[in-house]
Amino acid sequence: DRTEKASELRRRAEEIARERAARSPEEIRRTLHELRVYQVELEMQNNELLRAREEIEASRVKYFDLYDMAPVGYFTVSEKGLILEANLRGADLLGVERKRLVKQLLTRYIVPEDQDIFYLHRKRLLETGERQVFELRMCRQDGSRFWARLETGAARDGKDGSPVSRITVSDITENKRAAEMLEESEGRLVEAQQVARLGYYDLDVATGTWTSSKILDDVFGIGDDYRRDVEGWSLLIHPEDRQSMLDYLCYYVIEKKNPFDREYRIVRIRDGAERWVH
Repeated sequence: DRTEKASELRRRAEEIARERAARSPEEIRRTLHELRVYQVELEMQNNELLRAREEIEASRVKYFDLYDMAPVGYFTVSEKGLILEANLRGADLLGVERKRLVKQLLTRYIVPEDQDIFYLHRKRLLETGERQVFELRMCRQDGSRFWARLETGAARDGKDGSPVSRITVSDITENKRAAEMLEESEGRLVEAQQVARLGYYDLDVATGTWTSSKILDDVFGIGDDYRRDVEGWSLLIHPEDRQSMLDYLCYYVIEKKNPFDREYRIVRIRDGAERWVH
């Protein structure tokens, strides 16, 4: 319509040029007015196009910041397991140039021993549509490995509507190492206590429950069926030492005084014998 209108105005302008002497001044002014109005319309449309272009550019910048510069890897994977799209962090995690990832199988970068984990959760995702979260080991282009946490969700490709998976990948290697070191440290502590014949218990003041070692159970003369709560623990303390011991414990918890150092008497459950403990 705009093209036809422009052509019509052009034709009329040419007629005005040819017939100016024969046209009245009023007709000329009216035609010129229409041309000026049309010029203003074109200027307004041009300004709208410029604003739309600026908005698109702003959206593109936001997309780059949120997607490409995200702290986790983002992957769009086809129904056949091919990588359709990856962000910069994802390419960096795998040590591969981003454009070279496209059309490659994601499983190529999963340690062979852990690929069954990926297939199992991918199968569940496709069958149920429920988001899947799991951990496995992945390998980079140079052969080095790292622990990864994957979160997968089902979606549809915007181009042809085919099913795809949206996958985020986080490097959790340091967390795994810290957990392993903590587990190893706790294991060594337990071994040291067993070798030294030291009993220990873990009292959770927030929940009012406690757990204990086998050696401590032997010291207190209690079995597996003993009630594991604060009240049950306090009943093991000799009646004459009970209140002072509980007061000291409250002071320790509130003031966070270290170390907790106390000697008191207990009454063994099994035989009622009194014992001093530290």
